Amino acid sequence: MKIFLRLGRCFAVSAIAATSQLLVSPDVLADPSLVDIARDESREAAKKLAPGIISTEENAELNAVFSPDGQEFYFCRLVDGIYRLFRMDKLSSGKWSNPSRVNLKKMDEFEIVDPWITPDGKQMLYISNAPTDAFQAGSVNIWTMKREGNGWGTPHVLSSPINSQLNEIYPMPVESGNLYFNSNRNSRGDDRDIFVATQKNGKFREPVNLGPPVSSPYREGDVFVAPDESYLIVTSAKPGGFGKSDLYISYRQEDGTWGETINLGPTVNSEEHDYTPVVSPDGKYFFFTRSADIYWITTADLGIPQAE
Repeated sequence: MKIFLRLGRCFAVSAIAATSQLLVSPDVLADPSLVDIARDESREAAKKLAPGIISTEENAELNAVFSPDGQEFYFCRLVDGIYRLFRMDKLSSGKWSNPSRVNLKKMDEFEIVDPWITPDGKQMLYISNAPTDAFQAGSVNIWTMKREGNGWGTPHVLSSPINSQLNEIYPMPVESGNLYFNSNRNSRGDDRDIFVATQKNGKFREPVNLGPPVSSPYREGDVFVAPDESYLIVTSAKPGGFGKSDLYISYRQEDGTWGETINLGPTVNSEEHDYTPVVSPDGKYFFFTRSADIYWITTADLGIPQAE
């Protein structure tokens, strides 16, 4: 099965050989944030997240998502040519369990990518190319499933106007109920832009393109939006960056518009594609993907504001 193409090299167009789950003692991950705080070159560059456990040499990984309470961690790994969802749980000891695959019933033969949990912790959103009755074959749509106990219920595809006959990627729900994502629904050729859908009476309105300076003619991709919508971090292939696609930050202005996008610099951006931006719920860590591995750096190193 071929997997859908995305900004950068996140989704290849050909299958990769089967991978196997690593069996590593949870004692290896002693820090609640999943990161190694004792860095030898602390403020020079981002580092791989949990090498050999999460970011592995033999597998392709992306996404880094915590539950709002910080007790669960999710990422995606390419298995048998398809991206699968993996989960780790914080143990009573403060350490973390080994990664284990999340089985999503009938969805398991299709892509499961870009998970995100709503601020209340009650729903998970993600994207998949699974077929639906409402949208054309091959389109990538945003799906949702409700929390059931310690797990997740049956997946359901979101209806129009969120999903379209084209591709919707990287859903980002925030505290206001707004939903941000990227899409090529109004694109210029292969271009993508950033959209937001607000709610009225519990239903989503027609998504609106954020427009310049966030959306540009140069293919915007994944977008992280702070829970209070005070800033966002977006992937863009605009010229003048460090690599094939870079990560930029934009701050909400007093009049409600978004300010100019500012390149996050060489501490995170490289000559490759840098994408899937995420800030941890405690505001202390920034995660992203590069070259099929997940990286991290502290937000203090980047000057990203932390919630008070």
